[in-house]
Amino acid sequence: MRKIWSKILIIWKDPVWSKVIATGLIFIIAYIWAKFSKFSLADIWDYVIVILSIKVPIYFILSIIGLVYIIILIIRFFKPKDNIGNEPMGNFTFKELYLILQNQNLPFGTHSMSFSGTPPPQDDLLTLFHLYMPYLNSGVTIERPHDDGGYLYGILCPKLIGYGLVDKIEVKNNELNIIEIIYKSSELGKKFYSFVEKMIHLNPKRK
Repeated sequence: MRKIWSKILIIWKDPVWSKVIATGLIFIIAYIWAKFSKFSLADIWDYVIVILSIKVPIYFILSIIGLVYIIILIIRFFKPKDNIGNEPMGNFTFKELYLILQNQNLPFGTHSMSFSGTPPPQDDLLTLFHLYMPYLNSGVTIERPHDDGGYLYGILCPKLIGYGLVDKIEVKNNELNIIEIIYKSSELGKKFYSFVEKMIHLNPKRK
C-alpha cells in the first residue's frame, strides 16, 4: 500500500497528470450526480463549466487567504508548547533518558570513601548528574578533589559515558609520561541538562 500511495503522490505532483486526474474526478462526480438526479450528464457538465468560469473578486480570494492564515496562527498559539519529551537524545528520547536516570542509582563507594567512612550517595543518577554538572563542564580529573572521595571520577562519570552524557578525554602528561583521563560533559550532556532546566522551569513542582 505504501508503494502504491507513493506512486500516486508522484503522479499527482506531476503538473500534467494532476490536471488529468482533476478533470477525471470532476467527470466522475458529474456522472454520479446525473445518475441519481433528473439532469442529464450534458446539463451537469455545462453547469460545472459555468461555475468554473465565474470570476471571483480579488479581495474575496485575499480575504480567504488571510482567514486561513489567522486560523493557522490561532492553532499554533493554543497548541501546547511542552513537547520536549520526544526530542532525540542519542539512542533515547528525552523522556526515556530522563526516566532511566531517575530510576537508577549507584550506591557504591570507592576505596577512599571506605577509608574515610564516607557513605555512597543514595540519590538517583538524574539528581547526581544535575548536581555535578558544573564540575563536568570544567572537567573532572583524579587530582582535582571534589570532597566526594572520588565518587564522581571513579563511579559516576564512567556510568554516564554509557548514555553519551560525558566524554572521556585522554591527555598525555609529558612530565610524568603517563596518559591522564579527563571526564567532561558532552554536547549531548549539555543539551540534556538544558532540557532538564527547561522542564523544571515549565513544571516548578518537579523541582
